This record gives sequence, structure tokens and C-alpha cells, in this order.
Amino acid sequence: MNPVVVIDCHEPSLTRYECDENGNKRRTHSAIGTEPCLFDAGEVERFRTHPEGRFYVGPPAPPPGPLNTPGAPAVAVAA
Repeated sequence: MNPVVVIDCHEPSLTRYECDENGNKRRTHSAIGTEPCLFDAGEVERFRTHPEGRFYVGPPAPPPGPLNTPGAPAVAVAA
């Protein structure tokens, strides 16, 4: 997975996407301002590698529990 950030200085906005092994992109974080601005390279790199949680827009995380714990046994559900 190699995160990519798309920048729009006129809107202004930063949008972060994660790419899976098949090249599919999923939007994970987005930040939108109110006036045009410039983003320096450090800001963009931090948003790409360590974005703040308040900018998260991805799907909800699964609830914690035994079925979502790494190493938990698989469970089959009868129809």
C-alpha cells in the first residue's frame, strides 16, 4: 500500500487515497479549507504518511470483538 495525496490549492483541499495491490484506490482522509492557499512539501508529506484522525472519511472501522481480533478462529454462519 502506497498512500497518494491529491492537492487542490484553489479549493483548497488535500485528499488522501490508499492503493491496494491491484491498483484500486480508496479515499481515506480529506481536508478542505475556505480560501486558496499553498501547501508546503512537509505538510503534504505528513498528510500522506500520518494524517490526523479528524480528517478520516473512509469506511467505519469494524467493532472490536473476538471476530475482529487477529488470529481469531473463523466462524461459519448457517443460513
